[in-house]
Amino acid sequence: MRRWLDTAERQAALDYLAGRFGIAAEAFADHELLDTGSGIWAVAQSPRLREALALLPTSAGLRVLRRTAGGFKPTTYGLQRFGVAASRNVVDLAEPELGRLLRGEALEGPFPAEPGYVILRCEGWVVGCGLYKQGRLLSQIPASRAKEVRLTPPF
Repeated sequence: MRRWLDTAERQAALDYLAGRFGIAAEAFADHELLDTGSGIWAVAQSPRLREALALLPTSAGLRVLRRTAGGFKPTTYGLQRFGVAASRNVVDLAEPELGRLLRGEALEGPFPAEPGYVILRCEGWVVGCGLYKQGRLLSQIPASRAKEVRLTPPF
C-alpha cells in the first residue's frame, strides 16, 4: 500500500513533529508526505512527482516516521534531515557520552527532555533518535548505522 497522506493525516504527522520536537510544519512546506503502510516518507515536491511515483519505484524520498503500536517513531535519517529545525526534546551530548550510547550503553539522567523519543545532538550535529525513559537515555540508532557515525568530517 502506498498513497499520499490526505490533509488530516498530513496534519496529524506534522502535529506530532511539532508537539514532540518543535519542528514547524514549514520545514515540510516543499515536501509531499507518502504513506507506505509502515511509515511516512517525505518526498521533495517536483512538477512530475506524482507521475514518477505512478511508475512504482521500490522507494522514494526519506522515511521520517515509522508507525508503531504506540504511535509514531521518528527515524534517524528523518531527524538528521529535519531535526535541525527542532526546538524541543533535543539532548546535547559530549563526544564521549555519544560514544557510550553508540556502543549500546544507557546514560543516566536527568536530561532536559520529556520522557519519550528525543533528538540526539553532538557538537551541533543531529546524530539521530534516542529514547529517554525512567531517567535513562538509550540510543535508537540502528547498530549498523552507529558504526558509521563520525563527528569529525573526513576532509
